[in-house]
Amino acid sequence: MGKLSKRKGASFELLVVGLVCDTYGVDKSECFRTPGSGGHRDFSVKYPGDLYIGPDLHKQFPFVVECKHHKTWHAGAMLLNRVSEQKWLDQVTGDCNTAPQPSTPLLVMRGPSTPVYAAMPVRALHKLRKGKRRVPTYLVFTYDSKQWVMMEFQMLLSFLTTGRQT
Repeated sequence: MGKLSKRKGASFELLVVGLVCDTYGVDKSECFRTPGSGGHRDFSVKYPGDLYIGPDLHKQFPFVVECKHHKTWHAGAMLLNRVSEQKWLDQVTGDCNTAPQPSTPLLVMRGPSTPVYAAMPVRALHKLRKGKRRVPTYLVFTYDSKQWVMMEFQMLLSFLTTGRQT
């Protein structure tokens, strides 16, 4: 991976950190980019994914997050079963399986000039619903014989924090 790609990925991860911290009103000690972006061996074993989610925040945002900012990505790509997106999903589900606490895989993606999107298993969305009537608009796709949903990340954050006590 070239320097420009690494910088773009790091900038995107920091953007996602900022969105999560702003939405939940937490500082960057509760949510930050993992050293080496999930690639630092000692840290990634204990905290898989691209973002560290602290224990208090994890109660409200129970995800292992993988961030991808790719020049050819677009929202419709998740319906195409392209190898790159399948590898991303493999990565986030594999990371989730090694998480120290029960977590949901969350793939956060962006392409050139696209909004930020998030994808997770559909069962997780329904579990997180917790009596909320309105679920954000989402697109359904299949990965590993299971249904997943994709929606704008900001819509997911709004959905997760609706009715939340601060």
